[in-house]
Amino acid sequence: MIHRRTGWLVCLPLLLGSLGAVAACGADSDSTPTRFTGPAGDGEGVYRSNGCGACHGTAFQGGTGPRLIGLAGSTVKLNDGTTVTADAAYLTRAITDPQSQQVDGFQLKMPANSLSAEKVAQLVALIEALKG
Repeated sequence: MIHRRTGWLVCLPLLLGSLGAVAACGADSDSTPTRFTGPAGDGEGVYRSNGCGACHGTAFQGGTGPRLIGLAGSTVKLNDGTTVTADAAYLTRAITDPQSQQVDGFQLKMPANSLSAEKVAQLVALIEALKG
């Protein structure tokens, strides 16, 4: 049993951790120079300014969200047991309607966003450039 006066001390780390996760979905503080030019470079700017690296990694290596390096063209297993090819249509859908198909093995759900079609296309160009 948690004593009333000290109970908040037990919950404080959980609350602060949750706030940190929410804050991480904002803009990245990463000052890594852009590696790409053209639409992929623009996509990297969108990626960094929208905090995508908080879940997908500042170097696109993944984390609480799927890895983006090598994603384009690969087979992705979804949590319903089906698989899809990570083509431009899938990547666009994953960005514009992230709840429509959940990647297997990831518990956190990507938040909805209000990115323009142009910014989504730039993100798709970035992910395609990360094909390796």
